[in-house]
Amino acid sequence: MKNIKTKWTKELVLSSAKKYKTKSEWRKDYPSARVAARRYNCYAEATAHMKNIRTKWTKELILSTAKKYNSKIEWLKKDRAGYHAAIKSPYYEKATAHMQSPLKELKWTKEKILLDAKKYKTKSEWEKKSAGAVSAARRLNCHEVATKHMVVVYNLNGKIFKSMSDIAKHYNINHHTLRDRIANGMDLELAVKLPN
Repeated sequence: MKNIKTKWTKELVLSSAKKYKTKSEWRKDYPSARVAARRYNCYAEATAHMKNIRTKWTKELILSTAKKYNSKIEWLKKDRAGYHAAIKSPYYEKATAHMQSPLKELKWTKEKILLDAKKYKTKSEWEKKSAGAVSAARRLNCHEVATKHMVVVYNLNGKIFKSMSDIAKHYNINHHTLRDRIANGMDLELAVKLPN
């Protein structure tokens, strides 16, 4: 795709189209020109000289094309025509049999969660880099076990705390109230100063 910002006129659309022999080449390099051609109602005129190249999607072509990709999503993104041809054919299941299913990959078990959690030293790092595992850990009631090894340190007014619960106890605040205040964007120093 040509990375050129152009204010397309009908003349520019027609001029850009003349450089190409096929619609797909033109669309690949100038996708916005194609959109403009439709807007100016000159798409047929712009592409009249271009060849219509149609691929005949045989069983062999579908299967060999599919082998290039590891997932259906990758295939769809990188070769939309081949993917759609496969869906319309009776060979889709066979063509995609070797591909990974994203839903199977994302199914979290307690074992997978614990393995994933071991990669991280802090809860915040784990939450930023593996939110799905954190969410599954809470859902499967293994969040506490998964985060047991993680270091949690809060430095508040020069005093070190290991958890929000410790902060709440120290400042005599209900820990749920404190967590809600933080979750709503309140600064920790302000959150501990406000009454329950």
